[in-house]
Amino acid sequence: MSDRELSAGKGKIKRVSNVPIAAGLLACLFLLTPDVSAADVDRLLRAVDRNDVSAVRRLIAQDPESSTEANDEGLTPLHLAVSKGYIEIVRIFVFANADVNVQDDSGVTPIMRAAQNGHFEMVRILNEAIADLKSRDDKGWTVLHYAANNGKLEVIEYLMLRGAEVNDRTSEGTTPMSLARWKGLTDAAALIGQYGGVE
Repeated sequence: MSDRELSAGKGKIKRVSNVPIAAGLLACLFLLTPDVSAADVDRLLRAVDRNDVSAVRRLIAQDPESSTEANDEGLTPLHLAVSKGYIEIVRIFVFANADVNVQDDSGVTPIMRAAQNGHFEMVRILNEAIADLKSRDDKGWTVLHYAANNGKLEVIEYLMLRGAEVNDRTSEGTTPMSLARWKGLTDAAALIGQYGGVE
């Protein structure tokens, strides 16, 4: 389209083509689209904290993305539900297609938190929702490091059978087996050794 001028009151606006204007309008619409608000996240966090399943269902129906949005302290509702062991709420989030690989401010994922707590059923639910077993936190820890640090044999073996890397090293060079030994968890260290773990 050739250059033309549009009258706008007393002044004139020069328009080169319709494309930049359309792109500009789309950008404005994108900027005006409401994101998940801090208030939405806080409401959901409070509902999770008190294990209010019906309130969680209602809030997630209104805004499915809020389950993995962090508050000002880096806490997501999914991390909180996992930490508290609220299986039904975690299932609601998973059913709503929450990002099960979301990381908190320290790079910790929900399945790492579940493994840290030795919560087998929670680990299983998140794994079946395609949680990344190779993800690392800010210290280079994987989910198996968290499981080894807890020492719950059922969780450790489940993760190794599902493909968690046995000999990944943290930023300081620590393997899951050496972590278990350092913590005095000899059964956990022995189990990891059976799957090829080294120090």
